[in-house]
Amino acid sequence: MGAPESKWGWCRKLVTDVTSVPTKTQLWTIVARRPTSLRMARPDPALLDPARYPFSCRIEPRFGDLDINMHINNVAMAGILEDARLRFFREAGGPEHLAGLSTMVASIAIDYLGETHYPEAVTIHGAVERLGRTSQQIVQLVTQEGRPVVFARTVIVMVGPEGPAPLTQGYVESAGKWMLPESASA
Repeated sequence: MGAPESKWGWCRKLVTDVTSVPTKTQLWTIVARRPTSLRMARPDPALLDPARYPFSCRIEPRFGDLDINMHINNVAMAGILEDARLRFFREAGGPEHLAGLSTMVASIAIDYLGETHYPEAVTIHGAVERLGRTSQQIVQLVTQEGRPVVFARTVIVMVGPEGPAPLTQGYVESAGKWMLPESASA
């Protein structure tokens, strides 16, 4: 006697049985029965309003950024976000106020909200969401033709010769104009 079939065994059998094609109803059943932990989270809708971000820049995707589905590849989008963070950091006075310190990305979370297509440019909106003693949290919203397509939250730590280093007073003061404003609903 074999082992009892797992909760997802019927799904695995349906997907791996190449002799039959699942019906539309069977496929929707698979999607509906997914644990909620597998469903995509969406950021707070207030964070999807480009007007709340004090910084923006346009970046033209390259043909080489495409994946097999002819969309901008997720890894390429991470590179676009990195480029926009550098532009934001320069505009916010980072090189001037943080001379002698390096930056290190401690964490990044990227939510892919929609497909991004070539050759249309993307606009990356950025803001400082939070300042810590040695770190800052940056939020970025990517839009294409007015649609939100990516939301990212990055924690950046300042590093000196001895390890994590405090943000300078000059940077903290200049960062005020780059902070994400409170939403009207907050």
